[in-house]
Amino acid sequence: MVGRVIGTIVLIATLAAIYLAPQGLLTKPTLAEQRAGPFRFVELDSGLTAKQARARLPELAAGERASAGLPAVINRSLLDEGAPVRIGRVYPARGAAPGSADPADATGVRWSESRYLVAEFPYRGSFSPAFGAWRVYRGLPDELARRGCDPGPVLEIYDAEAETIRYLVSLDGEASRTH
Repeated sequence: MVGRVIGTIVLIATLAAIYLAPQGLLTKPTLAEQRAGPFRFVELDSGLTAKQARARLPELAAGERASAGLPAVINRSLLDEGAPVRIGRVYPARGAAPGSADPADATGVRWSESRYLVAEFPYRGSFSPAFGAWRVYRGLPDELARRGCDPGPVLEIYDAEAETIRYLVSLDGEASRTH
């Protein structure tokens, strides 16, 4: 009887791992210092928890093209998963590159060109945002402390076409400002 229970548990765990591994369960995020920006974040909703915001990502990504901006979340509290976040779309800031997709009437948060600590994680399914947040947010505070930086807001950019979630934290102090 005990052998059957253990066998069933092992089978379920194996099947879950086979299904969830491609979505990032076993993937270690890559971390690198990069220059990035400027970006403009156009808010669609606020006051959600990070979990609620990530649950809305498929809705934001459905039928949208890169010219309409990429779904993004601003998490101002790296250490508190229950803190309110902002959800919206991120665009290259006007003038950042020829043919920029920044809407002419865009208001919101501008993320300046800066040095960022960028963590990348695969975005391959509905569980990827949760796994990515879990894997990245566990190691980010230690990495920032090692570099002598305070944890600032995190800009999470979800690119379904490139199958990548990018987490950006400024290494030059607060890189965002409200317009």
